[in-house]
Amino acid sequence: MLLAIGTAIRMRRSKAKISQEKLAAMAELDRSYLGQVERGENSVAIHPLIRIANALNTTAAELFTDAGL
Repeated sequence: MLLAIGTAIRMRRSKAKISQEKLAAMAELDRSYLGQVERGENSVAIHPLIRIANALNTTAAELFTDAGL
């Protein structure tokens, strides 16, 4: 599940042509934390997930759908 969410975030970020560093700044998160989330090494709480989704112009629900959850 962690890897699925991380992969969904990474795919949306790549499609939007946004670097990990830029997305982290847009979502007001540490870049290393975002990298850990994308690799499935760290779980993401709901508030950071919402900030990531907003920065990607999507919703948390759409990220869950992309992840197959």
